[in-house]
Amino acid sequence: MQARQNGSVSSGQRKLINMLDSIAMPYNIDEIWGECRSLEVEEDQLVRCLCQWATTSLRVGRHRIYIVAGLLGCARRSGISVQDHMKSFLEGFGSNVKGSKDDVYLLVSELVRSKTFSVALYMKWLISRGILSEYTITQVCVCPAYLLFDYAL
Repeated sequence: MQARQNGSVSSGQRKLINMLDSIAMPYNIDEIWGECRSLEVEEDQLVRCLCQWATTSLRVGRHRIYIVAGLLGCARRSGISVQDHMKSFLEGFGSNVKGSKDDVYLLVSELVRSKTFSVALYMKWLISRGILSEYTITQVCVCPAYLLFDYAL
């Protein structure tokens, strides 16, 4: 997991990762969200750390994606701008974050399904930044625009 600040994982992020790793069935997403918020992690780092934990290739199980989708839904309802923080995560994915592209796409699909993330707003953001014209989309390219080619609009 590369949620790094000043070269090392912060204490709050380490606690968050340990807490997420210790989740057992049955779980209550609202209680887990309460624990996440009680940790000393900035909103942007919280969302990034959750997304990295959900999509890392260092852990197994698709359940991570559904847990994080639920947690990000709680984040949105509590006033955190999940859309903006997800754009930041997706922009950096592949360049400095190691993870599963398929898991990222599944996470985004779950967030769209739960109305936590808007593909339309994401497309507007890509267009306004000129990102769609600056990348050559290939099978090995993991860039912010590649999501649009794999995601069924």
